[in-house]
Amino acid sequence: MKDKNIQEVFNRYQQGTASDDDLALLESWYAQHQNNDPYHIADVERTNSVDRVWLKIQQDIKKPKMSRLWVRISVAASLLVGFSICLLLYFRSNNFISDNQAMVKRISPGTNRAILTLANGKQVILANNQKQQIPAQANTQIQSSASGHLIYTVSGSEHINDSLNTMTTPRGGQYHLTLSDGTNIWLNAASSITYPVNFKGKERIVQVVGEAYFEVAHNPSMPFLVSTHGQTITVLGTHFDVNAYADEPTVHTVLLEGKVQVSTGKSVVNILPGQQSVLSGSNLKVSDADTEDAIAWKNGMFSFTGENLESVMRKVSRWYAVDIEFENPEVKNIPLTGVISHFSDVSDVLHMLEMTKQVKFRVVNRKIIVSDKK
Repeated sequence: MKDKNIQEVFNRYQQGTASDDDLALLESWYAQHQNNDPYHIADVERTNSVDRVWLKIQQDIKKPKMSRLWVRISVAASLLVGFSICLLLYFRSNNFISDNQAMVKRISPGTNRAILTLANGKQVILANNQKQQIPAQANTQIQSSASGHLIYTVSGSEHINDSLNTMTTPRGGQYHLTLSDGTNIWLNAASSITYPVNFKGKERIVQVVGEAYFEVAHNPSMPFLVSTHGQTITVLGTHFDVNAYADEPTVHTVLLEGKVQVSTGKSVVNILPGQQSVLSGSNLKVSDADTEDAIAWKNGMFSFTGENLESVMRKVSRWYAVDIEFENPEVKNIPLTGVISHFSDVSDVLHMLEMTKQVKFRVVNRKIIVSDKK
């Protein structure tokens, strides 16, 4: 396959629109070029520790978490009063029964990859294990490390903020970004962030679609503003996560350190560590937050406490680049609590969810079909 053609197919793969024929071509191409692969299409780093699934079923899901490596699954209807069991289970992909075993094995976890759109419109593919130097812009050096980290470093004395860059992650991709002011940002799957190459003026403003975790460099004279769907977050220096996916019913801003202000056209609220703002339509409220769940994705885990199945499956869809179909809409509201490695095979994740005894799954092509146990 010519380089131009593989680039076009790979772009469709990154955007989650690749057809079955595209995937077959990519697999064939990768098999021939895996020792000299500039795109790292099928490269997924894993160790024995992240391949294992630890499962714990316990009576009271509100007990303190002994270890986040232990998976806690509980649905009220499936628990027996006065009964607590700890189980160590190891699930391999071939233990999960599917209508299409070959496809299940081909659905790999996400990895570090993104597309960088420069100020001139040129796009650069950022992939895992690929170190590259990107042409400087606006007195700023840009380098992508092999660990999936894009770093901006101001090289000139004059700051010019007219140049905007955009980082976009596909389904099944995430990336770490360090802005020119030293702010660190982790971008989750199916997300994008637009930002100045360097900052000048009274404010530092970025725009986010999807989910990102921020560790903002402290600069009292230049507040940091994050613009998302329907709201603006203002900070001086803090750690927080914003979840603003278009397919989520609410926008969540969870604060871990510092203090932030969240504003909409009608409301303004201040958030303290351990709290979150929740924007639903035009209604903005503050409540307590599970900070570990909020940033689990950044730490390489799926984590959910009392989260409904539909919400969990949206996370699965983004990370494994698959579509989800519910045969029975009633199962969408089943509450789940659990933790599992972000780098587990999709079969491990589905098998874990089936332990609730309330749902079952089958995989057809790149679609996961959810049905009840009846």
